[in-house]
Amino acid sequence: MTEVIAHRGFHNHVPENTLPAFASALATNADAIEIDLHRTKDGHLVIIHDEIIDRTTNGHGFIKALTLAQIQTYATRNTNGPLFYDVQVPTFRDLLTYLAEKNFTRTLVIEVKTDKLNYPGIEQEILDTLAEFDPQYSVIFQSFNLNTLHTFRELAPTAEIAALTFIITPKVLMGRRRGDFDYIHPDITKLKSIPLMYALAKRIGHVRPWNVDQYADQQRLIRDGFAGLITNEVQKALALRDSIN
Repeated sequence: MTEVIAHRGFHNHVPENTLPAFASALATNADAIEIDLHRTKDGHLVIIHDEIIDRTTNGHGFIKALTLAQIQTYATRNTNGPLFYDVQVPTFRDLLTYLAEKNFTRTLVIEVKTDKLNYPGIEQEILDTLAEFDPQYSVIFQSFNLNTLHTFRELAPTAEIAALTFIITPKVLMGRRRGDFDYIHPDITKLKSIPLMYALAKRIGHVRPWNVDQYADQQRLIRDGFAGLITNEVQKALALRDSIN
């Protein structure tokens, strides 16, 4: 059955990558929650997508140049959406604490945001933080940075790891054959525009395309038995899967 993964939580009515968005995702019974991790100037792992806070808060600046206290003084929002003054950018620990309180048993997909910025040692820090909470649920590490994935494989040989990519390149295929990662998460826009790549992905298995928000795309992936799909339209995908299965 195709897994439905809540991209940055379920954020139709609340800011993405916040505790309310993750609570909403749990309420929909999504199979997994996807988050993004950066590191602040003073060494805190925070859940936010962009390298700067401008789009999703009323603040300004690079995450790596701001302290956690500075970042959490700002209200959060979705792109051009209303401000939520009572909702802060959460830390990784905030989420892990919340999931423990909720007895979370699904899957947490962690995107490590090292494709544009370098956060030395972030892989070990993420693993150490997780170990403190001893999660009784599946965790998948994903990144566009293949070096980051290689580091996770060295540090945690049995970890579940996914390569984020726009297209499925020979380099990505070779990395999977070597065992650097287990899954491939390509861009649905590119995947559906290249028939041969779509056919390859369907044959490979263990492929979960991202930003699968259009009904026709969701329907096609579910009917073709893809391992999962990462979507902002969580409720629609779940309802469609139920109707097909």
